[in-house]
Amino acid sequence: MVPTFTKKHPFEENSIYEPYDMNLIEEYLEWIRDGLLARHQQKKNNEDCFRKNKSKLAILLNFGVDTKCKYNPVNTYKYTIVDCLFTTRIAWIWDKYGEVDSASSATKEEDIVCEYINGYRLYVVVPWNTVDNVFIPINVKDKLHWVLAVLSFRDRCIYIYDSLRSAGHDVAVKSEIEKLSQLLPIYLSTTDFYKKKGITSSTHPRDCSIFVAAYAEFLSGGEGIPNSSIDAELMHNRYASILWDYATKKLEAESMSDDEAPPKKIRSVVESSNNYRIVLS
Repeated sequence: MVPTFTKKHPFEENSIYEPYDMNLIEEYLEWIRDGLLARHQQKKNNEDCFRKNKSKLAILLNFGVDTKCKYNPVNTYKYTIVDCLFTTRIAWIWDKYGEVDSASSATKEEDIVCEYINGYRLYVVVPWNTVDNVFIPINVKDKLHWVLAVLSFRDRCIYIYDSLRSAGHDVAVKSEIEKLSQLLPIYLSTTDFYKKKGITSSTHPRDCSIFVAAYAEFLSGGEGIPNSSIDAELMHNRYASILWDYATKKLEAESMSDDEAPPKKIRSVVESSNNYRIVLS
């Protein structure tokens, strides 16, 4: 029987708030240099580049899933996540309903969006009505960029965390957010989210993924985004070194990750003969 690794999560005892473990980061970078990089005399400034088919990193590193904040009962910031395919589904539905003369149906994609909301689609998530926020990574394809959208049920709005700002860029981001703002209320209503939640009518392009991860980690800690700027390179090395250290030690211990995720919700199947079509004006 494979033992459970003593350290539950890669980010346990590794807070996103400074100071960072620079010794660990340097140890990781040295491991990368020795195993994956080679000096190229013909490259600009003799820069290090990845070796083609020359990797020495034969071991498979399994990081496990960091759920320490999401399912920590002490944490007052309650949230869940979706994957990047969620917004792909939303965009597909948006485009399909924009084709007024189209005879094809978006029912399948709509059912999948509802499964996300009900907590069925991914393993380590919970139904949206049990949290206050949903983290939504968004790929702005026109700008080759990623942003983090946070759907806040308490504030009844969508917050955008973006590492870039410009007039043309903001327009492209707004276009993606509009799809969420128009379609999500429909599917929240369809899944009885408002009733379950007790809500009534009264009552830099290459580093953007690092910023999305950092924004999510800052917010999940409940202390908000710091006023100081985020060092993308330092943050990238921090994430990589922590995951590398965790996976390496777990491999050496010949153990497996502890799973703190709550049991996956059992799907209930209800027969329905209702057919509906939504046309966005």
